[in-house]
Amino acid sequence: MAVVAETVARLDDGEPIGPSAADEAAMLDEDDMPAVVATPARPAGPSGPLPSLDSLVSRIPPPLRSTLDECLRVRFVRVRKLKPGEMR
Repeated sequence: MAVVAETVARLDDGEPIGPSAADEAAMLDEDDMPAVVATPARPAGPSGPLPSLDSLVSRIPPPLRSTLDECLRVRFVRVRKLKPGEMR
């Protein structure tokens, strides 16, 4: 940020250092990030029985399982279906 007369005047007036509201609005308009689109919730229809806990745990590679156990003391205790909106 170059020190110009406008910046010095703003500092003298006690304004915080940083971009002006117009500069910030221009920056936000130039943002290349795509808009976040909400994913529609899946219908809660019958999808069959849930897999067993052992079959799900066996899908986790052994090195990852040992790391989870060592670092987090993770214990897998049950399999359950989440209601829409429970997972954030």
